[in-house]
Amino acid sequence: MGLGFIDYDNDGLLDIFIGNGRVTYGTVANPAGPFAEPNQLYRLTEDRKYVEVSAKAGESTAAASKALEVR
Repeated sequence: MGLGFIDYDNDGLLDIFIGNGRVTYGTVANPAGPFAEPNQLYRLTEDRKYVEVSAKAGESTAAASKALEVR
């Protein structure tokens, strides 16, 4: 799992992206298999509330994420 603060919608507010996925020893043969979990994206609104926008942004597909890098 990894977490990063990004401005995904260029509104000047930092949103939250969470790359999810359970881990195990060894490799995962099927990324959409038993270790897959959906990634999550939360948008910070102007009234300072986080709203989940994962599906709208196309980030609701299950994957076996093990880390997150934000540049």
